[in-house]
Amino acid sequence: MPRWLIRSQEYFVPVVMGISPITFIAWLALGYDFSFALNCAIAVLVISRPCSLGLATPVAIMVVQERVLKNGILLNLPMHLRQLTVLIL
Repeated sequence: MPRWLIRSQEYFVPVVMGISPITFIAWLALGYDFSFALNCAIAVLVISRPCSLGLATPVAIMVVQERVLKNGILLNLPMHLRQLTVLIL
């Protein structure tokens, strides 16, 4: 996995978590009611969720592969990795 991708993942979640409350405060400051501002803040989190999952999934697969290899198990089919993911995590 490219190093820049791992570095970007380290910053993505904290940035999104920071943007969400800023969105909430901004909508309140603009005069909108509490529920609208809260919906907008939650929308920021929901919209960014697939992006974070897209980054986290390859990392999770790498962690499982590393644990399996440390235990001396060689996997030759992707379906075995999927089954082990459930057992290890």
